[in-house]
Amino acid sequence: MRLFSSLFIFATLLSAGPADFALAELNSAMAERRIRAKNLVELSLDPPETFRIEPYRIGGAHITGGDLRGLMYGLLEAAAQMRATGRFEKVAGSPATSLRGVRIVVDAQLEKAPEDFWVNYFQMLAHNRFNRVHVVFPRLEKPYGLPQFLSHTAAEYGVDFTLGVSGAVAPEDLAHLLMLSPAIRGVAPEPGAAHDPVLSAMRVAGRRVTLDLDTASAHPKMLDDLSGHISLLRANSAWPPSFEWAPVINVTDPDAHALLYGLVGKFSYDPKAKPPKDLDAAEYNAAREAVLWIGAAQQSTLGGSDYVASPAETARNRADHAASAKFTPADIAERLYTAAGRLVNSAFPDLRLLAGTARDAADRQIAAANFPPAANAPPPSAWSHAPPPSTPSEQPLVLALHIAEPKSVSAVRLHYRPLDPAAMTKAIEMPAAADVTFTIPAADIAGNWDLLYFFEILHADGNGWFEPDPLTATPYRTVHVIAPHTGRN
Repeated sequence: MRLFSSLFIFATLLSAGPADFALAELNSAMAERRIRAKNLVELSLDPPETFRIEPYRIGGAHITGGDLRGLMYGLLEAAAQMRATGRFEKVAGSPATSLRGVRIVVDAQLEKAPEDFWVNYFQMLAHNRFNRVHVVFPRLEKPYGLPQFLSHTAAEYGVDFTLGVSGAVAPEDLAHLLMLSPAIRGVAPEPGAAHDPVLSAMRVAGRRVTLDLDTASAHPKMLDDLSGHISLLRANSAWPPSFEWAPVINVTDPDAHALLYGLVGKFSYDPKAKPPKDLDAAEYNAAREAVLWIGAAQQSTLGGSDYVASPAETARNRADHAASAKFTPADIAERLYTAAGRLVNSAFPDLRLLAGTARDAADRQIAAANFPPAANAPPPSAWSHAPPPSTPSEQPLVLALHIAEPKSVSAVRLHYRPLDPAAMTKAIEMPAAADVTFTIPAADIAGNWDLLYFFEILHADGNGWFEPDPLTATPYRTVHVIAPHTGRN
């Protein structure tokens, strides 16, 4: 049964674009090394975008993925291993950043780019672990050849396609395009574009289409109008921050700036990835810092997140004398300037280009919120927390934080939410004490979703610290929720 199941899944995957592409890459790498070994390739029950490579002693490997994209990443990693060393190494991959996107504005040059360019470009995005492309068209004209081709090609390489609508568009034209192009996963109204035609078209598209508001603010009526056929996407995963990068594109060479794409995409998927060959370790670390804080700057501009404050939130906190551990625009700018300063004289053009991008992002942060960073107060000498491994569903959960020197702390907040992507984060604030205890109500621990939580330890000077620290560890803890047994065994 095991063999039959594996072979059935393997045969099914051969017709799937991302897996087919990556399997061909692996077969080519093995042929170059003149290695003939059997590999077992299949989907697993692991989370989406994850993969595992488990070598066999007799040669070959067991390669699994949590979904087709994760399997593609696993096969591409196996091909890279084979080309580099001629053998497979045991490794597991898991995305640190949930959304790793590029935003492309189609101009006259890109409209005329040959199809081979786009195929090679999307292959390059797949190799570098990008999972979304947001393409903005100045106009949509029948027969919609380029949007159809780009969305289909993106899907072939495991990249979700978002259609950016920037100009006036008739609802019937957009609806027709969505019907003709099932690979268009989302629609993004660009700044200045009318919302109503987009919503009207999405309602009659005949399938679920994501509304992407990363580049436009949503007025209350628009959110009220969202129906069951429309889901809402915002790139604000907690940490590391999701991002949508405006890349440099060379139509004559889709592999141009490969170093820059690799740093942005692969580092965002795996912050512990090894540096490319010939790249100085200090410059690589500075590049990783630049990529991280460019994403944080974009997150701040889009309204902030659990760990990043928007300019408006920063201004409110200053006016209300409210403490916060979030990274402010000034904090982000300071880190971006530091990273850029370590890259500006690099021998690599791509690193100098990244330095310029970091400086530009820092300048925009300073312009958006003209506040200096909060004074860095020394952290409390120590704090400790014993996370519970599990908790019953529909029962209150008590969490405690011990602070060795509570006099240096003004208050502590507990932030928590179910792992349900649609759930909102809630917060409970308690005054400082040697032992601060929080009780999460039973109503907030229901269903089959595990619980995510973290602490924010606040200082009277206006700043604070997170527990766990997002710069050194997974920025939250999870508790397995034991759901009540229902139904037959």
